Amino acid sequence: MSTAEFSSKLSQVFIEKRGISTREEMVEFMCKEQEVNDFEDTVQYRFFLFPDYAADQSAIVMKSHHVFSDGLGISSLYLAVSDEYDPSALPVLKPLSCMKHTVTLLLSPFMILYTLATSLTLSTDNNPLCNKSKKSGKRVGGFSSDIDLPAMKKYCKERGFSINDYTSAILSTTLYDFYSQSDITDSRGKVYPVPTLINVGLPFSLRQPKKSIQ
Repeated sequence: MSTAEFSSKLSQVFIEKRGISTREEMVEFMCKEQEVNDFEDTVQYRFFLFPDYAADQSAIVMKSHHVFSDGLGISSLYLAVSDEYDPSALPVLKPLSCMKHTVTLLLSPFMILYTLATSLTLSTDNNPLCNKSKKSGKRVGGFSSDIDLPAMKKYCKERGFSINDYTSAILSTTLYDFYSQSDITDSRGKVYPVPTLINVGLPFSLRQPKKSIQ
């Protein structure tokens, strides 16, 4: 994007908002705003300015497309502009011992080659989630029941654990029950074998955050 084009879109980057003065109003605004995907053909981030959020406070809310940064990058950005830079507050991998770090570095080239070879030998029209059938482009989802979010929040609060812990437990238990089956029968009576393996690759870095931003 050229400088002239960026300058012409500045009005879309900094947006002043008034009339929001409570936390509940701010939460409602953010919940509605995150559902709006309006980054097409424009700058991939914007700042909402709330000059009269409180009698002695103002507020800034940043909204960005995922192409702008990931969660760790955004966390680093806000930590860098805060009063105190504490690298231990960043969500990174815990430091490994010297032995584990060495073994990981030694095995990484072989694991990369193995993953690459596996990916290259996999047929492009193979989908392990659809009984090795060709991709049809149709998305099929199954929902057993609706989730009552207020009831879930109350349940978690009474027992002293987070919603993330609760939903993770539900997901892991559901997957365990799913893979314990020998096959699946759909509503039409058609039987499908349960996939024996689903490979998931996640990038990671062993580097720890900088102790200083200087």
